[in-house]
Amino acid sequence: MYSVADAESSNANKIIHLNVGGQFFSTSRETLEAAGPSFFSVLIGGNFGGQKDAKGNLFIDRDPKLFSYVLNYLRSQCTHLAIDKTNKSKLQSMLVEAEFYAVQPLIAEIEELIANMDKQETEQKKKHWEYVGSTMTMGPSQPSAFKNLAPVNVSSSSVPLPPSLVRANMRTIRVLSSKPATPSLLRCL
Repeated sequence: MYSVADAESSNANKIIHLNVGGQFFSTSRETLEAAGPSFFSVLIGGNFGGQKDAKGNLFIDRDPKLFSYVLNYLRSQCTHLAIDKTNKSKLQSMLVEAEFYAVQPLIAEIEELIANMDKQETEQKKKHWEYVGSTMTMGPSQPSAFKNLAPVNVSSSSVPLPPSLVRANMRTIRVLSSKPATPSLLRCL
């Protein structure tokens, strides 16, 4: 038969106290086991072989703020509660922590988030350069937004440049060559 002392002892074994980088965390054994095979399964299995602090808490020399994200993930199995999905550098830091703790589901989710961010960045850059390229090669049917661009002959093609840039180039050529700027000098740009 279970006594109150047995029940308290049993509950005490289910609660794990951790000192991560000087910050204390308490969590259940089940929460840490939710990661499957991981750093925490070694920790729970008693094969940790690590340090303990003065109070007997297991000491993990890692960033406590990042650990709190990992612990929240283990508690909920959901990254949207724990991770800022718009901050790539924070995601990369979280990936390092997830890899340290060997929490495979979290690693997979973060890698997918970073891959999606990389894909979006690549698509945005591609669209930007397609737009820039289309403005450089426009012919006589240029949209009204480009009507103030002055065509400048460069070799045999006509490249539209804003008038202020043309003036700046003319001044630069005057300074560099000590000769008046002419359209033939602009071809050398």
